Amino acid sequence: MLDAERVRDELNMRGGCAWLADRLGVDVRRVRGDKLTVRCWHPESHSNGDRNPSMEIGPGGWTCYGCGAKGDAFGLVLDREGGTFPDAVRRVAELLGLEIDGRSPARRRRTPARPTARPEPPPPEPEPEVLALMRDVWRLVAPVEPTDELAEHLLGRGLNPWTAHELGVRDWRPALLAVVDLLRSTPEVVKLAAGFYQRGDDAVRAWWPLAALARRQGGAGYFLPVFMPEHPDAPLTFRWRTFDRSARLKVASMYGAPPLAFGLAHPPCWAEPDGPLTARTADARWLTPGAGAGVVVVVEGEPDWLAACDVLGPSAGVVALTAVARGWPAAWTPHLLSAGRVVVMLHDTDAARRAVDDVGGALLTAFGRDGAARRLVRLLVPEGDDLADRAQRGELAAWLYDVADDCTTIQGALVPYVRPAVERAAGAA
Repeated sequence: MLDAERVRDELNMRGGCAWLADRLGVDVRRVRGDKLTVRCWHPESHSNGDRNPSMEIGPGGWTCYGCGAKGDAFGLVLDREGGTFPDAVRRVAELLGLEIDGRSPARRRRTPARPTARPEPPPPEPEPEVLALMRDVWRLVAPVEPTDELAEHLLGRGLNPWTAHELGVRDWRPALLAVVDLLRSTPEVVKLAAGFYQRGDDAVRAWWPLAALARRQGGAGYFLPVFMPEHPDAPLTFRWRTFDRSARLKVASMYGAPPLAFGLAHPPCWAEPDGPLTARTADARWLTPGAGAGVVVVVEGEPDWLAACDVLGPSAGVVALTAVARGWPAAWTPHLLSAGRVVVMLHDTDAARRAVDDVGGALLTAFGRDGAARRLVRLLVPEGDDLADRAQRGELAAWLYDVADDCTTIQGALVPYVRPAVERAAGAA
């Protein structure tokens, strides 16, 4: 008979409930350190289907602040899959690869690493009214140039404000009144469908960053539009990131937003006050979007994305994966198939390795073993020493050049893009 305490101790060494939840295919929406924010698997117990995820899972346990469900690791298995307590202990032991009934997992059928994970469905096609609202919001905020606080924040992290601006990064405060007026004049059903508002138990509430800015009760940060190739002139959603590094809430997605990739498509040229859409950047260079690029570089999170875009320049298509724990969404794969090389530079974590395997599996399906091997390049980086960290120290361009120069599989993919950045840095010095 399995010793439940031994299984629990082994699980705690791996990361506890958070590790287990990832293996069980829980719908993870946000990762903060060793805690996961997930969508409750009892949506029927929530008035809104838990559209705004209300469950938190940490190493020691899990709690849904909406329906009140909570428990430890074995309770997690019981609540999701049913059965008895011994069944739950056995299930966790199988996922851990522990010996069961005197037999090692090598002599018995292995449980898949993510047995209940579902393929990520493609994003639903937005309604025309929603696209029109998103397009109008973008036209209001697009002409806003970097504010002093935004520029200071980006420069403090070693990021180029004008590269970020070209990618759609905006501090909305100079255009806030116009955005609020637009939303006030928009039918409620459209605002709800777009994700600017959410229907609660007793009222409709606005997206937190926007509401906080309007009330002047915080919310200072920058907004990023997420463009997709199918709708190049209207963002599908926006994402917000705080200026305050010590804040508990650092990132916020719009209500109901699916996990999408930054960089598959880039913002259009933005609108002059009374004229056509025109390009107006510091050096008039437009970065290549990931969809259709000859070389696609996949990084993790917005800071690494901004850093990589600045260093690799206008030719390489850089795509940011912001929900690594959920793997690689299959809906994005068609946008990578035209690339001669896909260079994956994620943080060195178990979740990132599984995401890389997802990319490799997608390329394997499309091109076969030899074709996938020629296209996919893996480069996992330490989480505390990632691309944004190296950019902040002024080392990113030289480090990428050295890595590419030392690794023949990466040379042809990255050296042509990194070399100009190294030469610029040398000239500045």
